[in-house]
Amino acid sequence: MSALPVEPQLKLTGPIDQLNEPKLSDQLLATLSEALSNTALHPGADTISVEVTASPSELLLRVQDNGTGFGRRKHGGLADLEHRARELGVQAP
Repeated sequence: MSALPVEPQLKLTGPIDQLNEPKLSDQLLATLSEALSNTALHPGADTISVEVTASPSELLLRVQDNGTGFGRRKHGGLADLEHRARELGVQAP
């Protein structure tokens, strides 16, 4: 992964340390890594925020930056993130 343009702000909420499903934890880490790689590859971001919220019935990962973006493509970037979400049977925005 390329170096990030800035250090992300991190917000953790809920019992995140109680995630007991290895597949879910692995996918969460892989998804976060992919999202941060996208931020590093596409210039213009000077703020990055990562939010992870856990509850007994939901897990939310939100990664936001203020970069210029790269548009929607059928492969790479956002498509990879959406594919990871579908593999887990979850909803991606």
